[in-house]
Order: sequence, then structure tokens, then C-alpha cells
Amino acid sequence: MRPIALLFLLLTSVLMVSAPFCEGEDAYEVVFADSLGARSFDRPHDIAADGAGGMWLLVDTDGKMSVAGNQLHHKISRWNLAWMNAEHKWVWAEKLRSECADEYSRFALAATGDSCWVAGPDKGRKHGDIIYDDIHVGRYDKKHARKANRKFGATGGDKFGAVCADGDSCVVAGMLAGRCSLGDHRVSKTEPTLFVARLDSEGKLLTGAHAGFEGSVEVKAVCASYGAVTVAGTFEGSVEFGESKLSTKSRSFFVARLTKDMKWQWVASPEPPGAASLAGCAVTATGATVLSGTYEGALTLGKHFVGSTPNSEVFVATLTPAGKWRNAKQIDGLVLNNAQDICLDSNGDIHIAMTVNSSKSARNPNFRRESRIVKLSANYEEIKRVSLAADDAEVVALSPTADGALWVTGEYRGEFKVTDKSIYGRGGTDIFVLLIR
Repeated sequence: MRPIALLFLLLTSVLMVSAPFCEGEDAYEVVFADSLGARSFDRPHDIAADGAGGMWLLVDTDGKMSVAGNQLHHKISRWNLAWMNAEHKWVWAEKLRSECADEYSRFALAATGDSCWVAGPDKGRKHGDIIYDDIHVGRYDKKHARKANRKFGATGGDKFGAVCADGDSCVVAGMLAGRCSLGDHRVSKTEPTLFVARLDSEGKLLTGAHAGFEGSVEVKAVCASYGAVTVAGTFEGSVEFGESKLSTKSRSFFVARLTKDMKWQWVASPEPPGAASLAGCAVTATGATVLSGTYEGALTLGKHFVGSTPNSEVFVATLTPAGKWRNAKQIDGLVLNNAQDICLDSNGDIHIAMTVNSSKSARNPNFRRESRIVKLSANYEEIKRVSLAADDAEVVALSPTADGALWVTGEYRGEFKVTDKSIYGRGGTDIFVLLIR
């Protein structure tokens, strides 16, 4: 593979600071900050710590970036994978030539050892004037070599949902719109189904599982732990996980566990009524599942009544390894709150990214959106929080490091403040990258 020069225009010098975002002992500290983008609408899709102090970043651009005479134009490739080393230097970037993907497509990363899995949509079968999406999975190492490359799909249009690493292999989940073989597992349904597939280190499909549904399903997360796989998402209508069936007349979410041999073990969901959606989930070292999302109306998880609200609120909850609700809590924000992402650090603490809306003043009742990250203990006691001071800032993804820090990426407009420093955008939306602890 021919090496490709760095694709990103760094808008400011790297900020090496140790002061907190806000005053007080309960604030995150900034270890590293950077901003990148073009004179257009740029957005990160995912970020993944590489286990050695660096990270992988997946972004898309709607314009043109120029670095040292090299140009990237969105007509060639909107999506780009970049690797930053432990010295916080961009080393290389790779154009991901997904022919079918548009601005609404979803891509995701999963780091493993010295490499990183990348998954998302790609050009699939053509039926008349319609080109259906397939699912593409690739793996790149830090030397810029592609170690795996696999495309698969059903007879209709498929939809990628999430990817996670499982040793050197990976697990992918999403939706298939027709018949498909997932290694030794055959999906024979002609109607859309939720799927989970396991691939080896070279991208070969090994096995899988599927769940039929009526209505709509969106996979938000997949996690592998000790061979078992947890898949979670949002649905409306009904979904059948083996012998267990979930039904709802409003938007709701599910969390389901597969055994090592890819058999449905259990599934959990809120008690009706009420509307709820999922931002993501993570699995602890003991096999418990921690999740976060947004709800309106009343939310009850097992025996735990989380709350009732006419507005959207953010919640955090935990399922035991057996799929029973252990505890749940509403995270107090301002109004119209939405969960964006969740992760667990190496100490077992919980980090949740969320957006909140606040009134600017009594005289100016217009809402102002604010992005916030909250750190909680395993018992949901708040340890730290930070509000990002930027116009229309939004955290897109979190990724924990091996030493307890946190990589953060998101988008913003205008001015982005980091302690007493400021980063200014160049129009449209730009991308920020932070390392905090």
C-alpha cells in the first residue's frame, strides 16, 4: 500500500497544559489538546486509544484539506483514518474509499494491540437503479499496512451498527436486509434482521447470530468479554432474540447477551410505557454491563424507578452478568439532556458524554447547548465533571487509555476554550481532540 501523507490541517499549535477546564478539585485536567479541519463541515466518527499512549481517529470532511502540498477533497473520499503516536504527533492517515456512504453513514473503530479495526458501509449489489449497501470491515496496523479487508452483505440494503475487538479478531453488529451467510451461520430470512458476526484476525467470517424484528432497529454498541458478546441498541416494534421477544409501541432500547457459541442467553429492556434510547454500553471485568441513554416520560428498569419527566433526561444503569437490573440513576443536568457516549476506564469508573441545554438568562430565554462529560464511580457517585466552553460543541466519542486517562473527540463551531487558551474554527464545523484525566 502506498503511504499517504497526513490529511489534516492543524489549525493551532498543540496545547500542552495541566490546568483544569474549570476551577476546583473535581474537574478533569487537560493533558493534550488539538484542533483540525477544513473550511467546511468536518466531523469525527470515532476515536480509539491504541494502548501505548497514542490513538486512532476516524473523521469525515465535506470540503478540502491541504497539508504540505497534499490535498484531500471530499469527492475522492470523505472518510479518513489517522494514527497519532505517544508523542502526540500525527504519523499517517488513510483514505477510506467507501463509494456508497453519505453524510448520514456511520463508521466505527476498535483498537487491538498494534492495529485497529475499521467498519462501516460500502458499495454493494445493484438492483435496477438502486445500489444497496454492504458492510466493510478492515484492519490497519501502525506501520500503515492493511492486515484485513472483508466486505459482506445480504441480498438487500444492509446497515452497519457497531464493531468491537476480541483479541486480534473482531465482532460486528448491524442489520441485514435478506439472506446471508455469516461463516457457519446462515441467515435465511428475506426480511430485515439484526445480526452479530465474528471475524478472525484476517477478516474471515467465522460464525454469527441473528434476531428477527418488525418495525425498526438500530444497533448502538457491541462488546466482547471472555468470549461472550453483548449487543445493545434502540428499537420500535418487536424483536425476537431466540425464545425471548420484546415489544413496544414507543421508542425503547434492548441489551442482549450471546454465549461463546453465539447462542442468545438473555435480553433486557425497560418496562413500558415511556420512551427511551441508548447511547452505548460497556462491559466490566466481572461481566456486568453498564449503559447510558436518554428517556422521556417514566423509566423503570426492573425494580428500579429512574424517574418521570416531560423533557429528555440522561440515565445510567447496570445489568448483572446474568442480565438482571442491578441499579439505575438519572444524571442531573439542566433541561433537554441527551447522552452521547459512555466508557469505562482502567479503574472501573464510568465516563458519560452528554449534551445539555440551558437558558442563557431570564431576559434571553433562548436555549444554549452545552456539552458535558461526567465521571462516576461504579456506585454512580460523581467524581468529576467538565463543561466544554464552545459554541455548539458536541462530544462524539470517548476512549479510555491504559493509565486511566480519556481520549475525547467531537465537533464545534467558532471558539473552543481550553483553560485560558482558545482554539478558533475556520467556518462550518471543526474537530477537537482532547486527552484528559
